[in-house]
Amino acid sequence: MASGKQSPRQKMINMMYLVLIALLALNVSAEILKAFYFVEVSMLKSGKNIDQRNIQILGALQKAVDKEPAKAKPFMDAAVEVDKKVKAYVKHIDDIKLFLEKETGGRFGKGESSEGQLQGRDNMEKHAHYFINEGKGADLKKVVNTFSADLSAIVQKMNIDPKSLLSLKDVEANDNKESGHTWESELFEHSPLAAVITILTKMQNDAKNAGSEAMAELAAKINAADFKFDQLVAKVIPKSTMVLEGEKFEAEVILTAYNSKDQNAMTVNGSPIKVENGVGKFEQSSSVGEHKYTGSITVKKPDGGTEEKKFEGEYVGFKASATISADKMNVLYIGLENPITVGVSGARAEDVECSFPGATARKVKPGQYIVEVGSGVKEVKATATVKGKAMGSMTFRIKSVPKPFPLFGNKESGRIAPGEVGLQTIIWAGLGPEFLFDGMKYTVTKYTLVYTQKRQDPKFYTVTGAAISQQIKDAMKNPRSGDQIQVSGIEAMGPGKVGLVRLPSAIALTVQ
Repeated sequence: MASGKQSPRQKMINMMYLVLIALLALNVSAEILKAFYFVEVSMLKSGKNIDQRNIQILGALQKAVDKEPAKAKPFMDAAVEVDKKVKAYVKHIDDIKLFLEKETGGRFGKGESSEGQLQGRDNMEKHAHYFINEGKGADLKKVVNTFSADLSAIVQKMNIDPKSLLSLKDVEANDNKESGHTWESELFEHSPLAAVITILTKMQNDAKNAGSEAMAELAAKINAADFKFDQLVAKVIPKSTMVLEGEKFEAEVILTAYNSKDQNAMTVNGSPIKVENGVGKFEQSSSVGEHKYTGSITVKKPDGGTEEKKFEGEYVGFKASATISADKMNVLYIGLENPITVGVSGARAEDVECSFPGATARKVKPGQYIVEVGSGVKEVKATATVKGKAMGSMTFRIKSVPKPFPLFGNKESGRIAPGEVGLQTIIWAGLGPEFLFDGMKYTVTKYTLVYTQKRQDPKFYTVTGAAISQQIKDAMKNPRSGDQIQVSGIEAMGPGKVGLVRLPSAIALTVQ
């Protein structure tokens, strides 16, 4: 963009450019947003199952207290404290979700085409402002880590090693030291609202799982045989609820408070699954859409008989779509270092690779590239891959950096007020409105200025650099109507490989 004072036309062009960049950033497909909604619904159902399991664990603990109060009550009290921490944590996140939903119009009502989905599901600004600019993300990070520390302290007090609670590892909020990004920035700053709500729901389920595991460990400490087998609940632990097309859905199916020495027979959708140390391994190929499954676990009873416990679950498979965006618009400029950011939904940035045939590219960090193109190239098609599988592509136009045009203040040519003449300190080299590479500028290195006062001979000044010399300032100290200022022979230095250029135009001004 041109330096110095900008004309109303230039300001309008700059504003239009910012709006266009925002629109490109919001270009998230409806299918992906819908997939996030399906994942959110699936997680909410899983969360209800965890709530029911926790109620049953507390009920079993109460039975143990009724039978052996002196032995069981300390563990019951600790479990109640864990349950309170979990509920307070979940409510805190519920309040955040409700606030964000209200700020973006709520959800579509019953009977509407997008029933249940967020009206502002593709919004990128409200939650980013809330978590980053208002600092709510940093506050939430403290809540997450405080919750994790509180649960660790409760179980440690009851002689349980917190490291044995595997689910507790999922309830941590740490900044990414490798990328330099904060925890809140990576989760919330550049994702659509639909993804943010889903992430918050996952955080709630992670906390519920951690609480459930803590309460189960507390109950196991009592060593009450009636508790272990009176309240049996089938539990499905998916490796991931977001599955790429062609990949496999994987889950572990177990009984809470199970006996690892008993090889309980397990089936899913009528077919037996492999059982190791009491844990069933369930996997099946995924396709696009919502998938439900049912199964059963045959449990050995103390009297020698068997009892069948049924379970059910679901997951959503969706086709991955690559998002490739040029940080400075979908144009690559010859001679410049063009920054490119590449991302694929459902994949880690470390697993994403991108090729740029016809250009030279270097990877500066996961998901970020610097691309350089030479003359003679008309376009470059970038293709993103994950583990060798193509996920999407985008074609970039190739353009040359335009020659700059000279400015005396904000004047290219024409008439200038006497008072404006003495205010100028340097000669500018600006760029036209068609150039959209933010931050790119030229610096004037040489020019010739001719100042002609009315009815007097012209005065010539050749200057090295962009500054208007003191000699020129003294000559133009008292400009009068009809005086003329001409600036020509202008040379300017561009960035990168653009180098030194001679401006094709000159400045011609008449004092009004």
